[in-house]
This record gives sequence, structure tokens and C-alpha cells, in this order.
Amino acid sequence: MLKRLFVCLLLGLIALYCHAQDNDNINDLKNRIFHHYDKSEFEEVVRLGNEALALYEADNNLYDMAGCYNLLGNAYQRMGRFKDAIESYEQCTKALEKLKNSENNKDHARATKMYDRNIRYTRNNMAEIFIQIGELGHAESIYLNCIEMLGEPSDTLDFRDLATYKQNLSEVYTKQALGMKGTEREAFLKTSVELAEQSVELAEQYENQPSKRINKKVTLAQAYHAAGRLNESLRLAKEVLDSEEANNDPYLEAEAHAVYGNCEAGMNRHPSAERHFAQALAIAKENHFSELQLLAIEGAYTSSKHFDKVLALDYFEQYAALRDSVFNEQQQQIVREYQVKYDLAEKEYQLELEAAKNSRHRFIILILGILAVMLLAVIVLVMHIGAIRKRNHEIEGRLNMAKNHLFSIVSHDFKTSLLSQNLMLGVMNDHFDNMSQADIKENVSQLKTSSDLLKEDMFNLIEWMKTELNSGEENYDTFGLRKVVEECMRTQKTDATKKQLTLDNRVNEYLKARDNENLVKLVLRNLLSNAVKYSQPGGTIEITAREDGKRVWLAVTDHGTGFDAASREAFDNGVIKASGESGSGIGLMLCKQVIERNGGEIIVESREGEGATVRFTINKH
Repeated sequence: MLKRLFVCLLLGLIALYCHAQDNDNINDLKNRIFHHYDKSEFEEVVRLGNEALALYEADNNLYDMAGCYNLLGNAYQRMGRFKDAIESYEQCTKALEKLKNSENNKDHARATKMYDRNIRYTRNNMAEIFIQIGELGHAESIYLNCIEMLGEPSDTLDFRDLATYKQNLSEVYTKQALGMKGTEREAFLKTSVELAEQSVELAEQYENQPSKRINKKVTLAQAYHAAGRLNESLRLAKEVLDSEEANNDPYLEAEAHAVYGNCEAGMNRHPSAERHFAQALAIAKENHFSELQLLAIEGAYTSSKHFDKVLALDYFEQYAALRDSVFNEQQQQIVREYQVKYDLAEKEYQLELEAAKNSRHRFIILILGILAVMLLAVIVLVMHIGAIRKRNHEIEGRLNMAKNHLFSIVSHDFKTSLLSQNLMLGVMNDHFDNMSQADIKENVSQLKTSSDLLKEDMFNLIEWMKTELNSGEENYDTFGLRKVVEECMRTQKTDATKKQLTLDNRVNEYLKARDNENLVKLVLRNLLSNAVKYSQPGGTIEITAREDGKRVWLAVTDHGTGFDAASREAFDNGVIKASGESGSGIGLMLCKQVIERNGGEIIVESREGEGATVRFTINKH
């Protein structure tokens, strides 16, 4: 009997120990997940989160499962993987519903309220995604459902939630009204204003965080502006700007300046409007608010056109540059593969005939002008190469090779892009009267992106030709390598931030080089640009240096798409592309010719899908 008791006790102690070990493992996993989340390393959050889910599901731990699904939804949302984010939020909701319906709750009424609140919060996150992808109808349904679930508020937190839902719903109605006309637009804007006013009233009474009260006033000011109530919008925007809370929240301050600028522009006070848009732009730039930057530059451009054409042109160039930086590879791929597919019989248009014709003519003239300038630039380059060849017989052989490369690129990449654009213009010209405003806008966007891609190749082509024409010049300087790397990294900061990339400069302070500094910068900028372009979001790009006798090997390493075997073989001939990517390959061709002409070496080390390392040599001081 005692022996059996001893065995049972021993087994019980072993079970307790194993359980304690499992708890320690889970707690360690949780700590690692939150550590990576705080550092915005969302790929790692997803990997570890799925490991944790497997443990929670094995234990049927619904509470931790719900929390883990919610965290995964946030991570996916921050990564732009909206489908995965919505699925995670839905799984979180299901787990919370099961908990709510459980009969094991000691205080069922209190637990139900708590779970309902968390379900509403999860659905609120889903609505934010639908707004981001333009599905405003889905977002509206979710916010209305949240208000219905909330019912009659019973405590302070309920009133705060109601204020937030009304604010969010107001923003949705304001966005929906932008695409409407007449009485329907007025009705939506009226509802938007009423909801925003109710939100501000509730926040003033129940919200204890000043920044949230200010945020709701900004939403009301935007609703007033959309409804044409400019004086009221201006008053609220000034109230926000005068508040100490807005000064402590850069996003709110930038938003308030943008609202103020819109109101001033609506009252034809354009210089004042431009000043407020400029302030909004400065704050947005400093804090990397890309969307606000675009809105501020657009507003400043529209206002400055009325009183300073030179300033307006500057804003226009800033806007174009910023738009270039936020276009991602997926959008460019859509442009290249885009096919015009729509049913003409189902389209309904409200534009007057004369307005449509004028718009079409202006659009076609603009696009033809852009294409003409591009073709003229190519022709000028070809003629310039011919003139150099006649003047300098000594470099005739090299220029003949350059000409062959040039015509290959023009006849293939440029010709393909131009023919694609011309085909799209032809379709639009034939069917313009049957196209909706949304289709016109989409086609313009597609043509703009295709034009930008062609522009990037042309700029690299121009740089390449400069090196061909100035190949005999020698300009050696002594400079610190780390400082040059940091300078080149700054040129890629915006694109790297957009993709959540880390640029890691591992070059020692003491390393100095004696070489052509401008050519080194040219090569390094091209390699960093490629590394940023072909890296996966959230990755790291390292720049390292290794001394080798009288020279230094400088290397740029990324963890992106890499090069396939065919591309690496083509590198010896001066033309290379990353796996699965499009483009002329002029950038790396330029790097190879510059380095080799300068007496150095350049090497590509890569496996397809695992990233790449490009090394090149420079002279050590």
C-alpha cells in the first residue's frame, strides 16, 4: 500500500515538473514575441506566434489563443498582408465567442461584457484594414455593428468606445461622400458632421486623454471642411493648433495644419494656405508620415499656383519624387501585365460631352509630350555618341561597343515600354467616352508608373554615358570610407523606411581610401538602390569593408530575391538583373564598367531567393 502511494506521489511530482517546464517555455516564447514586436521585426513575430498557437491549441487555451491571434493580426497589418490580418482577427473573434459562451465563468454577465468589448476592438481593427484597401462599405458595416453590440453605454469606458466608433464612422462617411454628387453627397456629409459632433461631445465629457479629444476635433474639422462649413472648420483647426496637446503629437499637429490650409484655400487666401501646408509638410517629413506628406505637398502645390509659379513647380517636383518612392514592385508588375478588361455596356457616365472631349485632348497631349521628350532624349544621346566618335578616334572601339549596348536597350526595353504605353493610349482614345472617372484615373496611374520605370532606366543610361565620355579623366581624393557610406545610405533612407529595412554600416572609422570619390559614390548608390529594391520588407542590408594589401574590398549584402545562374553568367558581359525582376540592367552594367575601368574588380555572390553580396575594390590610402 505504501509502495503504491509512493509511486503515485512520484508520478504526480514528475507531472508537476513537466507542467512547470512547459509554462517556462511558453513564458519565454511570449517574451521573445513581444521583444520582436517592439523592434518591429514582424516576420519573426509571425514565426514565433504560430509556434505559440500550436502550444495553445494543444492545451485548448482559448484565452491565450485569442490574444495570440490578435497580435498576429497586428503584425500582418503592419506588414501589409491584409488578407492574413483579417483571417487572424476572425480567428481571434471566434476564440472570444467560445470563451463568452463558456459555462465555466464565475461571473457570466461581467465576463460576457468583457469578451464583447474585446470582440468589438478586434472588429474595429478589421475595419481599419478595409479603409486602407478602399472597401468603405465593409468598414461602415463593421462600425455600425460595433455600435449595435455596445448598446446603451453603462460606464465611462463604454462612452469612450461609443465616441471612437462615431468618429470612425464619420471619417468613413466623409470619404464615401467624396465620390458622390448632389443630394446623396449632402446627406452623407450631414450624417458625417452629426456623428463627429456627437463624438467630440462624448469625448469632452468622458475622455481623460487630451490627445484623443484633440484627435476627435480634427475629425470634426475635416467633416466641416468637406461639408463646406469653412469658418467652423477653421475655428476648430486653430483651436487644435493652439492646444498644448497637439504640439506634443506631431501627427495631430500636421493634420490640423493641413485642415487649416484647406480652409484658407477654400476662402481664396492662397498664400496663407501654402504656409500651413508647408508646416504640415515639414512635420510629416520629420516624422516620416508618407501619406500626410503627399496630402500636404498636393495642397501646397494647388495653393502656390495662384501666386508663385516657381514655388508651385518646386512642389510639383517634390510630389513626383515622393510618389516615385512609394510605388512598390507589386504595383509596377501590375502595370506591366495590365490588360484592359471591362464591359462597355455596363458603364454609366455623367460627364458632359464637351468636358469629356477637352479632358481627353489635354490628357493625350500631355502623354504624347512626355513620350516625345523621352524619344528626343534618346536621339540626342545617340547623336552625341556619334559626335564623340568623330572627334576622338582613340576611343572609337569603346564607343562602338557602347552604341551597340545602347541600341540593344532602346530597341528592347524602351521600345517595349513605349509600345505598351502607345497601345493603352489607343484603347483609351477609342473608348474614352465610355470610360468611368475611376477607369480614367486607373489608366493614368498605370501610364504614370510605366513612365517612371522608363525614366529610371533613362537616368541610369545617362550616367553610364557620362562615364563613357569622361573615362580619360582622373580625379583622386583621400576620403573616409565610413563617411561616404553614410552619405550614400541617406539617399536610400526614404525607400528603406517604407519597406522597414535596416541599413547597417559596419565600415570602421579609421579606414581611408585614395580614389575617385564621385565614382565610388556612384557605384555604392546603385548597389544600395538595388539592395533596397530587391530586399524583403523588414530585412537588413549590411555594408562591410575588408582590407586586402593596397586595396579595400567594399561589400553590400542583402537578403532579397538574389540572382539566378543565368544572370550571374551574364554579369561578365556587363548586363544583369535580379531573379524575377524586370528592367534594362543598366545600373549594374554601369557599376561593372566604372570599377573595371578604374583598375578595380567587382564580384557578385548570390543564390536565387537567398539574397546577394556585391563586392568591389578601391585603392587604400
